Amino acid sequence: MPATSRLSRPTGRSAPGVLGQREIFIDRMCGGLTLDEHGNIYISTVFDGAGILVYNPQGELLGQILIPDCTSNITFAGPDGKTLIITTFNSVYTMDMQVHGLQ
Repeated sequence: MPATSRLSRPTGRSAPGVLGQREIFIDRMCGGLTLDEHGNIYISTVFDGAGILVYNPQGELLGQILIPDCTSNITFAGPDGKTLIITTFNSVYTMDMQVHGLQ
């Protein structure tokens, strides 16, 4: 069952070696996520028909990959790590990308 993913990051340090408060910077219903070599976040959005949403590390929406089905998971794969694999409830899609998945 998909869940709302709240991606958060620390807002500072309260003491050496101790992280401070955290802030939520992406709050979406998702089935899976993956990162590219630049730290961009790819989220499969499951039920809302948005397909794959791509955010930069600051949580700003960079773009959207439309998929004609409800997406369930996503990952980078292939010999060069530049193939985006997207699973849905009925199919598997692949896309050649210009970036590598995070290794």
